[in-house]
Amino acid sequence: MKTKAITFYSYKGGVGRTLLLANMAKQLSDMGKSVCILDFDLEAPGIEYKLQNDSFFIDPPQETRGIVDYVYDFYKTGNKQDFINPTSAITFKKNARNITIFRAGDYKDSSYWSKLSQINWADLFYKENSNGIPFLVELKQTIIERFKPDYILIDSRTGITEIASLTMSISPYHLYTSHGTITEALPHSGESLKPKPLSSKKANSGVISGTRPSAVCAFIISCTNFLYR
Repeated sequence: MKTKAITFYSYKGGVGRTLLLANMAKQLSDMGKSVCILDFDLEAPGIEYKLQNDSFFIDPPQETRGIVDYVYDFYKTGNKQDFINPTSAITFKKNARNITIFRAGDYKDSSYWSKLSQINWADLFYKENSNGIPFLVELKQTIIERFKPDYILIDSRTGITEIASLTMSISPYHLYTSHGTITEALPHSGESLKPKPLSSKKANSGVISGTRPSAVCAFIISCTNFLYR
């Protein structure tokens, strides 16, 4: 089976996007599928807590590096520090052994927020001749080669931002959006599905398709239909 990547995006926060991703990961795990989760909600990370309860026991990573450290090092030095390995991944001791989480980083440490604030996403990914696009595509390819997941689920940042645009434009083969029932989010749904133009160094990361359901229930139906295709 070819790895399928799905980005979970919402224009507004608080509509259950991350919880829905966690539930989908658990459902896929129960179906015998292997899942890698990327926590790209860099300003409000912590998806691992959605999967931590009485029956899900986190096996903590041996090191604390994450996506922010990876991007920061590349932005500052041009070097690619490897963090796609078992020592930096969050896994589970039982009931979800085939779910692996690559977290945003050690967000409980002040250095995480300092690094995040110093990354100029526009320069890294949208400036002419920038190398950010191939950099992130390589990140996805490394995950596929080393972990061979059936699915990569990506938790995106909310709003119309550089990070959200990147996760929707570069990484996923399939794109679904969640807007809940919040009325003020709906007029902006169309804009959120329009990715920003990238630099000339583009990399083909797959075909993007999208839905714009007006309620979470419609989003769940879309995901269910996708899983059983």
